Amino acid sequence: MNAILLSQLVKGFAVPKNDCYINHVTSDSRDVVENSVFLAIRGERVNGENYAASAIEKGAKLIVTENHIDNVPDEMQAIVPNVLDASIQMGANVRDTFDIDIIGVTGSMGKTTTKEFIYAAISPFAKTVKTLGNRNNELGMPKTIYGFTQDDRFAVLEMGMEALGDVHKLSLAARPKAAVITCIGISHLERLKTRDNILKAKLEIVDGMDENGVLVVNGDDEYLSKAIITHPANVYRYGIENTLADVVAKDIEAVGFTTTFTICDKLYGEIRCTIPTVGNHNVMNALCAYTVVSRMGFDAHTVAANLAGYT
Repeated sequence: MNAILLSQLVKGFAVPKNDCYINHVTSDSRDVVENSVFLAIRGERVNGENYAASAIEKGAKLIVTENHIDNVPDEMQAIVPNVLDASIQMGANVRDTFDIDIIGVTGSMGKTTTKEFIYAAISPFAKTVKTLGNRNNELGMPKTIYGFTQDDRFAVLEMGMEALGDVHKLSLAARPKAAVITCIGISHLERLKTRDNILKAKLEIVDGMDENGVLVVNGDDEYLSKAIITHPANVYRYGIENTLADVVAKDIEAVGFTTTFTICDKLYGEIRCTIPTVGNHNVMNALCAYTVVSRMGFDAHTVAANLAGYT
């Protein structure tokens, strides 16, 4: 993490009495180093507040907590309504120090694979950061942001959710230039009750985008194909079955561990493409990556060729 003033890092929820440079943020007391901020999270099994004093001994300069901690000096704790919201705010504050174009990725399935395809498509053009694993929540996404450097030009960030409002917060923090929604599934039905609510939650990814942003959605998905999206201005759909989509895959042929198909693009015509994996679901993931990166202004033929670098 590039060193950042504590006052800048916690802007919006705390005003530290003793300003200093911070180079690490963690919610694991075992991971605390000198000049850290420690997030004292109350979990189901572990209460981070119990480890706050230990974090101070290891060099933490501030404890972010929802409750006053008696054995920590008052000036070294920031008491907030929600530690996870504070984590997102810190991520947003760090993001604001970088001139970087972010591509947000959400959806009920296929986020990680699609992220990897987008990374393969765009990283040959300039230095690119991506979410490690599936760190896509209030703690994970900021961790990726903390790893940004001034040399980075693009970042591909997954945005996961548990409830309505989660993706909204992540999008406001990341301020994506472009975003994709892979599908509207049933994985959150227990909490959100209906797929219409899941659609609403996933569409929150546009909340941090400006009017000129690019949104790419699955044109084969029964909800996304019919969704009325008025923001941002640039919305594109991709698919295999939906031949009316902006970008369509046809002539799909799997040989061994590779798949070759034709991209039929309303803007750029037909382009033959090969990816090092099989299954129509992976064709869809690759098609999503091609669509978003080409609509960001990169040469379509080069983008299609770059998909062969997917791992």
